[in-house]
Amino acid sequence: MGSRRYKIIESSKTYFITSSVINWLSLFALPASAGIVIDSLNFLQQQRRIKIHARVLKETHFHLVVTSTNISSEMRKIKSYTARSIVDYREVNGPKFFLEQLKFYKKKPVVSG
Repeated sequence: MGSRRYKIIESSKTYFITSSVINWLSLFALPASAGIVIDSLNFLQQQRRIKIHARVLKETHFHLVVTSTNISSEMRKIKSYTARSIVDYREVNGPKFFLEQLKFYKKKPVVSG
């Protein structure tokens, strides 16, 4: 769910962050998946590990305006936890289509043209 192209320069600043689902799958259109993301963000805010100034959750990605003393680590944790939670939920509750797509794009080789 992300890119390693961006580097955090100063962790005490406020950042605009965008994170997308692989191949722009509409995973967050499902209420349970969206709820997992929102619950994860709320938990970190309640624990005072992040301060959310604004958030937008779309079908294929989310945007945050957030401040934290360790933003890089907190974003890594958010993305890892939500990805694992969504996969676990979908394995039990379906639809399996999203799991198949996630597995396919995770293994898809890069072809140079």
